[in-house]
Amino acid sequence: MYIDQIYGFEKGWALKENQKYGKKDSGKHIKKNVKQLLISILLNGNINSHDKLNAQEMHGSLQKFVASREVEKEDVPNVSMIKNWINTIQLSLKSKQRKKKNSTKINKDK
Repeated sequence: MYIDQIYGFEKGWALKENQKYGKKDSGKHIKKNVKQLLISILLNGNINSHDKLNAQEMHGSLQKFVASREVEKEDVPNVSMIKNWINTIQLSLKSKQRKKKNSTKINKDK
């Protein structure tokens, strides 16, 4: 009796090409031109606090670019993806600010 008959697995079940999880670049990504638009919207909100937009409003802004045919409708990410992207960008900006602040603090101490 073979092991595959005992456990009920098909031959080749553990091969890498048969795996369903962990495939690189299998998820949806934000296109470069859309990302540039989102960055400009986000940074504009950082400069002028009264122009700050949330994810829903950013999605609406991207829809305006779709109407003017600057962006394809399929390229516009959903609101939850924009929200996650905003959190990621803000964390990276804060860490860059901390590093810059620490480096200037070290230079002042010397």
